[in-house]
Formats: sequence, C-alpha cells, structure tokens
Amino acid sequence: MSKTRSYAQIPIGFSWFLTAMAIYLSIQLAPSDSQQGENHRITHVHVPTARMSIPIHIAKAINSFLLSLTKHPLFPHSPGNGIEIATFSTLLTSVIARFWGKPMWGTFRVWDAHLTPVFISFLIYMGASHS
Repeated sequence: MSKTRSYAQIPIGFSWFLTAMAIYLSIQLAPSDSQQGENHRITHVHVPTARMSIPIHIAKAINSFLLSLTKHPLFPHSPGNGIEIATFSTLLTSVIARFWGKPMWGTFRVWDAHLTPVFISFLIYMGASHS
C-alpha cells in the first residue's frame, strides 16, 4: 500500500497540472457570447468542474455500499483522496458560479433550485471527507 500511495502521486500531480491548463486555456481561447459577453467564458470552466465531482462521489457511494455488504478492507481505501478532490471541485463550482452570477443576476448568491442543492451537497461531502 505504501508503494501504491507514492506511485499515485504522479498521476494526481499530472491531473492537477492538466486541470490548471484546461482552466487557463478555456478562459483564454473560448469565444465570447453575443448576450453575455466575456463573462460567458466562465461557463467553460464551471460546467466541467461541476461534472468532475459526480463520478468520484458515485464511486465512493458504490464503495461504501460494497463495504457494508462484504466488509472487505479494500473498499474504504479504493477512492483514496478522490473524495477530497471531488469536494474541492464542488467548492470550486460554487465559487465560479458566484463570479458568473454577479454580472448576470446582480448578486453573488441566489437561493434557487440549482444552487441550493449544490451547497447542501458540498456540506455533505465535507462531512464524508472527514469520516
């Protein structure tokens, strides 16, 4: 397990590098919109960060279910630090939504049907990452 953890740092670091490059390039190369203007570029970062956390949380839920059925010691460790990455992705999604929402709605936060479940999910993910 210790060798696996040290070898896992290479793809994790590479994925952080690719994420930073994707954010930079999507903001620099994305075209502006006729109605939203330059602010539209934020959505090219917002949507992928929102979708990035979903498979990790689904994997964590499946692993938790399999752990409750089999009690195998591998299941609690299989997602590894993925839950922390997915929690950070959910936080980043919420922060990016605020930067997009201020020019569009005139406020940083609107408690509507889309934003409130993301905030509640973030709180749940914070609790899951500490357990």
